[in-house]
Amino acid sequence: MRRLIPLLVLCSCGALGMSSEQREQLYLHQRNAKLYKEVRHYSEALDQIRHGLEIAPDDYQLHLVRSYCLLSMAQERNDSQKLRQAAESFDKLRTLRSSEKLEPQAHLGYALVQQRLGMEQRGEAERVREELKRTNWSELEKTQREAKAAEHERKATAHMQTAERELNGLAASGDLPLLAHYHLLQIHALANRYQTAITEGQTYLELASKQQERHQQQIQKTTNIGSEKFQRSQLQELVDQEIEVRALVAHLYWQTGEHQKSVEQLDRVLTLDPARSVDYYNRGRNYRALGKNDEMKRDFKKFIATTKLPPGAVQVTEAYAALRDP
Repeated sequence: MRRLIPLLVLCSCGALGMSSEQREQLYLHQRNAKLYKEVRHYSEALDQIRHGLEIAPDDYQLHLVRSYCLLSMAQERNDSQKLRQAAESFDKLRTLRSSEKLEPQAHLGYALVQQRLGMEQRGEAERVREELKRTNWSELEKTQREAKAAEHERKATAHMQTAERELNGLAASGDLPLLAHYHLLQIHALANRYQTAITEGQTYLELASKQQERHQQQIQKTTNIGSEKFQRSQLQELVDQEIEVRALVAHLYWQTGEHQKSVEQLDRVLTLDPARSVDYYNRGRNYRALGKNDEMKRDFKKFIATTKLPPGAVQVTEAYAALRDP
């Protein structure tokens, strides 16, 4: 039975015309590529994929792993070239299967590439606008750069809309809901759609809470050390992401003037990670807006005592000024 599984996989990717030796080699390249990717040895994974594609140029699974390797490399190294290679690779996937037959991971990866491309284009638009502020341009040069910034913004919007459409599809179908809502939160926050972003954040936190409970139950039940270690690592990833999401939702509540709700999110953040210095500042400014001076001073003192920001940083200056006020 163990031998039948890889053969069935190979049949599904059009390998019926291969010799038995080629099928075996392809299976090994598929397996090794996935293993290398899981431990973040992306160069080795890509090498396995290259050899596999020499045998089967249109092998879907190899192209999927390749796409994620390139995306991960782009994210970890902030590498624009790798990001474009990832975009081309995910585009290739969509020629190998129709959209309806793509699995959730393929839709997610495509969305993440589009989101990152959008962020990159938006960054370019901001860079050009900053250039316009710093230099005295001629009217012609100014018009050209304004048009360039607008073009970057247009491309950013198009990429973000594509990402949003893919993620909404995943959320609606119930596939990878945590990741779908997590990235929708980011997209809406970047577009200053605060209330929509807050809703996405709340949905994420509800789902994440249930997932954390499941991991905790598995930890309590298991008697296998390896299984417990895996469950704990998964739980910690969820907790780390919960901290990130709550901090962002707290910022969104600050933006909408809902200061008590912002404080409630930051209470949980600082309970989970008391070392987050900047969130003592964030909570302190919410307390100031609420007129709770004692609580504000307590948090600003904690912020000043723990921050690694330079003395001239805006937050540090603001905290000192607030503490000097009667």
